Amino acid sequence: MKPCRSMLYIPGDSPGMIQHAPVFGADSILLDLEDAVALTEKDAARKMVACYLKDYDFKDLIVTVRVNGADTEFFDDDLKEIIPCSPAAIRIPKCNGPADVLAADKKIEEIEKANSIPVGKVEIHAMIETAVGVENAFFIASACPRVQALTLGGQDLTADMGVQKTKEGWELFYARSRVVVAARAACVDVYDTVWADISDKEGLLK
Repeated sequence: MKPCRSMLYIPGDSPGMIQHAPVFGADSILLDLEDAVALTEKDAARKMVACYLKDYDFKDLIVTVRVNGADTEFFDDDLKEIIPCSPAAIRIPKCNGPADVLAADKKIEEIEKANSIPVGKVEIHAMIETAVGVENAFFIASACPRVQALTLGGQDLTADMGVQKTKEGWELFYARSRVVVAARAACVDVYDTVWADISDKEGLLK
């Protein structure tokens, strides 16, 4: 299996960036339908990502799609449009407990069956973005076999905790450690929070 050491976030409504994804040198890409897309562009971005998943050659890139949260009006439509295109994984925002991933798992399974996709083919990567999510990280990771990774959402987590996000990131030290241990205990992968300061290459390398 190809190692996934780096993941490049690409806005789902940016065809130019999507087309150039294979030349950026990342091991994987995340096509983002959530924070990177304006509310007015959600439907267009969803359709665009689906088209690229069906027709574009991403070479050997691992392709994950971050959908909008289950608490939004876009979640069900995102799953219905994206799952039939068989991305490697769906990243689910704001997973606070096992019930969140179990509900998503059920919906994904229904769509897989309706489209003759092997059940379980599309993985769930659960985002940990709240204090409750951190506390429940192991239970989220072990909720069902479809969950194959945890990922820390540092921006939303610091907002949830009411602390300032710093460049050094010490405010996330406990959460990072807790999520890594939970992922290891559940035998799933784990991804760090996104590095958003694209002008700071030295910080990215650290």
